[in-house]
Amino acid sequence: MTSVRSRNGTQIRKLNAIELCAGIGGQALGLHSAGFKFIGLCDSRKHAVDTLKANCPRWAPWMFDIREKKLQLFDQLDQSLAKTNADGSPLQLDLLSASLPWRPWDESGIGESDPDDLLGTFKELVDRHRPKAFLFETVEHFIGPKHRDFYLRTVNQFAKADYRTFVVQPYFPDFGIPRKNDKIFVVGLKNEFARDFRFPVLSRPNPRSFLQLTAPIAFRERSAWSLGDMTARGRTKIQREYDKWCEQWLTAHGDFWNTLLPRLNRGLDKGRNARPEPKEKDVSSSAAMTDKKATLGSDVPKRKELSQNALQEDSTLNRQRGRPRKTRKLEYDYLRIDPPISDLWRELGFNVEKRVRFMPRPGDKLPSKLPMTPDLLKQLQGFPSYWKLEGELADQFKALHDATPPVIAMALGRSIHAAISKQFVDIDTAGALTPELKLFFFGSLYSSRVLESHDNPALSLAEAWHDGVLAMRGELQLPRESPYDDDDDDDDNGYEPDPQEWEDLRALNDLLYDE
Repeated sequence: MTSVRSRNGTQIRKLNAIELCAGIGGQALGLHSAGFKFIGLCDSRKHAVDTLKANCPRWAPWMFDIREKKLQLFDQLDQSLAKTNADGSPLQLDLLSASLPWRPWDESGIGESDPDDLLGTFKELVDRHRPKAFLFETVEHFIGPKHRDFYLRTVNQFAKADYRTFVVQPYFPDFGIPRKNDKIFVVGLKNEFARDFRFPVLSRPNPRSFLQLTAPIAFRERSAWSLGDMTARGRTKIQREYDKWCEQWLTAHGDFWNTLLPRLNRGLDKGRNARPEPKEKDVSSSAAMTDKKATLGSDVPKRKELSQNALQEDSTLNRQRGRPRKTRKLEYDYLRIDPPISDLWRELGFNVEKRVRFMPRPGDKLPSKLPMTPDLLKQLQGFPSYWKLEGELADQFKALHDATPPVIAMALGRSIHAAISKQFVDIDTAGALTPELKLFFFGSLYSSRVLESHDNPALSLAEAWHDGVLAMRGELQLPRESPYDDDDDDDDNGYEPDPQEWEDLRALNDLLYDE
């Protein structure tokens, strides 16, 4: 990836930001790539916080529920903003962002009366810290007829606080995300910066079909023999069957090349588990159910009542016979999804009722419809391949369904950053919308000068070798132009990697390597 600079050739400077309801980091990654430095991130779910720590230890996210510990949030933010910059100047909050719960503002939501709503807390934070800009994601019904009065009141409150509000709904397919979208982003900037805000619109869209994104993930084991006019020699029978299965799936669904995928946050997490854990007999619950049926006057015949002694003797005998029964672990792989939703996905070639960690490989049972995997959802949502996910499989799927595509957040971040810093970036240029952590930009960090001056040159050389291997495997792209290059004549604002960044690089040495 090429180092992106502003139109006048200067290096993009960092602006301070705080993120609430960060989730697994889709919006945070996009804003970070757009030039924002996070001095605080927060989420209430352990798997989300673990995901943020695993991918960027330097973020050091907080974990607490804002609804129950709002005062703790205020204290934490005050402590973060009480710090000073390297030159001793006071720290200023440039952006307050959040991916707020959207269900209270859905068409069937009850709005601000919903106990899960956090918009009131967000507005309180804006009034308390007065950032230069704010950004939050919600559903499009927030500005619809049902909640229009509250939306207008909210805009009026922001206007009295010297903010101008914009509603942005990017067209996801233009940014390479081939799915429908019902989310909007509410952007607020102080009036002194609002006149320079430009909506993130691509003059040269980059649409990508879901087939283009699916094939590299679903058919990783596809051999090169099947891609050209070659003989079957050199392939095993298992490999030929696998290649044939790949070709059949692509041929069967080739007509949907320009079809957009349905919304990921609608109906894919409502299904109950189709393989429940077997429950052992519970005498007390059986007796309670019998009494309940008698009270309700149910026509269901009652079971034969046994004395308490007989029940105890029967349970004792069962325990003495044979080996103790093993309890099968609850499986989250199969869900019961509403038929209209599951049928729509089946037509496109996916079985959303089956969730697995990995796609079928040669020698496995090859299904007619592709199961859903975390890697596939990451690809469809625009997450980098190196982005790690923590937590149970069900938590990963739910988080990916609700995640903000990093490229969308990055496009919005470019516009907000330009309005504040006056450093405009053409988002149509190569690499301008490629989300990537700054910590992964190694470039000339591994030059001979750096290796000799490093506290542990052997460790630094090992890191350089390791990152080069990842780059050759296609898992890490080194920039052609490094932001740390001393030979560049352009002004880089005197930026030098600090000791904390070296610690992050050493910590990421283990995180990036999966084998």
